[in-house]
Amino acid sequence: MEETKSHLFALIFCGGGGTRLWPFSREDRPKQFLKIKGSKSLLRETFERILPVVDMERIYLVTVPGYTDEIAQELPEVS
Repeated sequence: MEETKSHLFALIFCGGGGTRLWPFSREDRPKQFLKIKGSKSLLRETFERILPVVDMERIYLVTVPGYTDEIAQELPEVS
């Protein structure tokens, strides 16, 4: 696994118009920031699922400028 792990990258897409889970998800609070199954957001759950497979420095978050502060609060360990 470690041999494979050094070759993998992960992209997590974090953005959108907040229309798919409307009325719970809105443009100012899209689904990745919602806590649907418990105390963790979908973004946090996704990050934690990927972490055992991909080194943290190879995980990239793709978003729009309006969500960068919220993502930094949600995942402070990601630069």
